[in-house]
Parts: sequence; structure tokens; C-alpha cells
Amino acid sequence: MRRPRLGLAGLALVLLTGAACSLISSQVSTDQALRADGFANANVSIGATIGADGTVTATVSPKPGLDGLQAQSSEVASVVWTHFRGRFDRLGVSVNGLGRQDFTHDQLVSTLGPRPSGLDDQSVTSELNSGVAVVGWAVAGFVIVFLVAAVLLVVFLVRRSRRRHPPGYAAWPPGGYPQPWPPQGSWPQPQGQWPPPPGQWPPSPPQGSPPGGPPRVP
Repeated sequence: MRRPRLGLAGLALVLLTGAACSLISSQVSTDQALRADGFANANVSIGATIGADGTVTATVSPKPGLDGLQAQSSEVASVVWTHFRGRFDRLGVSVNGLGRQDFTHDQLVSTLGPRPSGLDDQSVTSELNSGVAVVGWAVAGFVIVFLVAAVLLVVFLVRRSRRRHPPGYAAWPPGGYPQPWPPQGSWPQPQGQWPPPPGQWPPSPPQGSPPGGPPRVP
């Protein structure tokens, strides 16, 4: 049985999925926890920030039984704080129809206490940057392999052409082998009548006269 081969695109996808697996699973588990707590249409998104740990945004529909934006957003923040795996600097909570409220990491620590063990081990920004780096290396590797394959193909075609057509080889012209003599009836004909009629031959040189004129007297 032939084993399936993993192409470059598949390898890049596996590496990217592995690098971002933690964030994806955190988003999914947090969405499920918010819905289980009574917040419909829950959606958790993330973002990287330069020189910081990143941001998390949770968008939900209001939970029945809670009045006001403060109560709704505090409940959402509590669920995210205890379920989302990844350190962040700011949490934004948007409640449909009520508004938005932001929390810093320090505010959540003072209000909700330390996070469960392991949730702050990796920052959101570092996880996202790792995924981008993996994709960049995968694309660079693919480009290098493509260029090497193109060069090898050109070399192979050139060598193959030289084997089939050695130096000095000339292809026959269209129509077959070249003819060493012109076909019959195609010889050039002399101008006028040939042979010329009597009396039109050029005069013969006088007898006794050497070529080039009479001899010189010393």
C-alpha cells in the first residue's frame, strides 16, 4: 500500500495549525462557555499588538436576568478570564444593543483574582507571531524548491537537445534531402543563339605572335 505524501502546502498547513492550535481551541472553548452561561451569539476574536501581549474581544447578545451593561460585561469578563488560554493586555466586551466596555489585565486581576494555572503562559501576540513566522518560512521554502526545480528542468532540456543534435548538425530544408545538382531543364541558358552562326566567332590571334603582343627588341 502506498503511503500518502505530504506536499509543501500540506506541511505548511500542518505547521500553521500547530502554531495557532492553542489560540483556536481557546476561542472555541470560550465561545462554548459563554453560550453555556446564557450569552447567545457569542463570538471571541483576538488581535496582536506591538510590544504588548495582545487583545481579546468578546461579542455577545444580552443574557436574560442581568440588567445594564456593567452587569452583562462583568459576567462575560469572568467567563473569558477563567476559560481563554492566552495572556492579553486588554479585554473588550461588546453587548449587542447595550454598548461596549473595556478591561485591562490589572483591573481583571484586582476584580477576579489571579487566572487559573497555565492560562497566562503564552501571550496572544507571541502565538500569532509564531503562526505568521511559520507561514513565512513555508512560503520561502516553497519558492526555493520551485526555483531549484526550474533550473534543473532547464539543464535537463539543454542536455537532451545536445544529445539529439550534436555540434555541426544541420536540419534538412523543407521538402527532403538537398539535391546536389539542379533538376533537368533548370540550367541557365546563354544569351542569344548558341552556337553562334558562321562569321560571328571572335577573330583568332595572328600566328607567330606570342600571347601578350610582339616580342620586344633588346
